[in-house]
Parts: sequence; C-alpha cells; structure tokens
Amino acid sequence: LDVGMKRAKAYKNRIVATSEIITGELAKDDKVTITTNGNDITTTILDVIECSSSSTFETMLAANMGKHKAGAGTSAWILLDLTEGVREGSLIQK
Repeated sequence: LDVGMKRAKAYKNRIVATSEIITGELAKDDKVTITTNGNDITTTILDVIECSSSSTFETMLAANMGKHKAGAGTSAWILLDLTEGVREGSLIQK
C-alpha cells in the first residue's frame, strides 16, 4: 500500500524483471515481447524503474522515483503485466 491503492492493485502478484537495457529504450506502457523457453509472450510494461546502487526496488517503488523509462547501457527493474511464465534469462524486446 506504500505505492497507493491504484498501483497496489495493478502491481499485485506481477513479475518484476531485473534487466540490462542493451539497445533502445523501455518505458512504462510499452508493448513488449518476452522470449522465454522458446515461446513468445506479448505483454505491457506496467512500470520501469532504473536500478540504483543506493536503494532497493521496494524503496524506489514506494518513492515513485525515476522517469519510468530506461535507455541503453542502464539496468532497470521492469514490472510486467504477467503473473507467471517468465524464466531467468528471458529476452524482453519491443
């Protein structure tokens, strides 16, 4: 509830991926395809929060910090509108 009732409902039980952005930019509301276990899953990004070496995901989410996007060469926490089916090492792409 630290993130507000609306966001808490939207984010409940959703997958958070920690990812390095290789090229381009990922942003809140982008449609993406996730390749996992040889299957493609299409979904929406609920939020993107740049990783911080000085704060945890929970702290950054509660503070609503960031630009809600991340570009090439950065690491980010990516909240996906999925509740299951994504394995470690999956590829997230626009």
